[in-house]
Amino acid sequence: MKYYFFFDLDGSLLDRRGNLSKRTIEYVNYLTGKGHEVIITTGRPFVGAINFYHELNLKGPLITDNGAYISNPSDPNFKEIKLNMTLEDSHKLFRLVKHITISALYNVDEKVYIYNYDERLSWLFHVTKKEDIVLCDFDQVNAAPTGIIFTLLDEHQTYFETIITKHFKKITYRLWGTKDGISLYEVYVIENTKGNAINMIIDMFRVNRDFTIAFGDDLNDFDMLQTVGHGVSMLNARNGLKSATKYQTYLTNQDDGIVDYLEKVFNF
Repeated sequence: MKYYFFFDLDGSLLDRRGNLSKRTIEYVNYLTGKGHEVIITTGRPFVGAINFYHELNLKGPLITDNGAYISNPSDPNFKEIKLNMTLEDSHKLFRLVKHITISALYNVDEKVYIYNYDERLSWLFHVTKKEDIVLCDFDQVNAAPTGIIFTLLDEHQTYFETIITKHFKKITYRLWGTKDGISLYEVYVIENTKGNAINMIIDMFRVNRDFTIAFGDDLNDFDMLQTVGHGVSMLNARNGLKSATKYQTYLTNQDDGIVDYLEKVFNF
């Protein structure tokens, strides 16, 4: 029976440095060689995930932007699904928070739009052509985003969150984390979730839900783990996620927790 695996990247499939281990690459190749489908399911934009897709030698769908973008880089005939923010909302949001924004970016097709380039965000995108990076104010762009990444000082968290809550009905936010006094936020359409994207894949390919497995470590993975037949939180997951899931890996992402779990619990 063919299984469908949905793997979160940061904190799950990747190690703490944001890399794929040799063991993980070999095991994913083993799974796909057996005819199973491995689908990266990440909050990262497309340009921040495509290199891992190629490194794992995947040929099937790719879920990025927290479920807002479903593509298949290996199949030019695949009908992509994009759930964009409206330009009205993206322009309005940018104007309201521009004065507190350190840096921001979003990705549309091969282009990465950046406000105030910050090297600390370079891990979120990988481009091979300099002309694919567009430095601009977002209210001057006519390409609607699936989501936007913002960085700002921790002291501006309440203001940022209040702006979104009070002024927008269709978009929401997620705090990815803070480091050195700087907060990293993702803003996206409320309906865009990993679970919804997985349901689309299940319907698209007529997948038996009993043969779907997912791994995640953060609260945006909650509905994904509830959607599949076998949802597993990482040992290093946030407490709120671990307490809400039945299954948990025995090791962290740093020690190939996903591979270790699949080898111990399943016999593929």
